Amino acid sequence: MAKASIEPFHDVKNDPVAWAKKCVSKYGAEMIALQLVSTDPNGLDRSAEEAGALVKKIADAIDVPLIVCGTANHEKDTQVLTVCARSVRIKG
Repeated sequence: MAKASIEPFHDVKNDPVAWAKKCVSKYGAEMIALQLVSTDPNGLDRSAEEAGALVKKIADAIDVPLIVCGTANHEKDTQVLTVCARSVRIKG
């Protein structure tokens, strides 16, 4: 990632919840897109449960739509996105 693109988020780059909140509160984001890169089996291979907990924390912390994307690994994404969908409820 280019240094200039990460600079506005240097203070929250290790905290996805704070990053999402900053996007909404400071930059006026009307939605957040979260790609669960860390669940990729060819990378960190984090569990579906970890991803679900993170998605819930982010969804609870923001008041805009949250789009959750997997890693294009069909087997892992099926597990991860199922758990993530179950971890949140529609606000309204």
